Amino acid sequence: MAESEWASAAAGGLVGYAVMTYMAGAMFVGLVSSGSLLLASGVAFAAIIPYFVAAVIGLRNNDILGGNTFLYFTGFFAAGSGFSWLLTYLSTVNGWGIDPRILGYEWLVLSFVLIATTYGYMKAPLAMFLMILTVDPALIITALYYLGLTGPLLNSIAGWLYFITGTLAWYIAAAEMLKGVGVNLPLGKPILE
Repeated sequence: MAESEWASAAAGGLVGYAVMTYMAGAMFVGLVSSGSLLLASGVAFAAIIPYFVAAVIGLRNNDILGGNTFLYFTGFFAAGSGFSWLLTYLSTVNGWGIDPRILGYEWLVLSFVLIATTYGYMKAPLAMFLMILTVDPALIITALYYLGLTGPLLNSIAGWLYFITGTLAWYIAAAEMLKGVGVNLPLGKPILE
């Protein structure tokens, strides 16, 4: 007897993504101070749970693209951000000398991987593709930010891109959950079939 697929947990992962991108947007636009890093780190650690569950279930259901994307989001977007925000906060409070430029190289790799796989999201509903397409440049700007190569304009652009991708994420998450009870919100047709 063949095992049946599990219900997708991608909606939960997308809620975690929306929370993380809204927090990043607020930081990059300047709506919050560096004093928010301690609380943001706690929320980032909480995002590990929906990201990881979405990854495991996605991979179990043979969703190679989505499952692996949520898997590295677990490690780097949630856990990595949580630890780096926590350490940045503690270093500011305690006068520790840390060099955040190392994170620029992390974000470059994450940017390159997501950009390289963006094509695969053209087979997903249009809203999902736009969510990924919108975050691609924000991730590059984040890498440049940590490398010390941005200014207020680029930071603001990244912040608003994070808000846009986060808005698409929570909408897609709501649409996916409502689909389970027979309510269909429009997500747009895939660009590629």
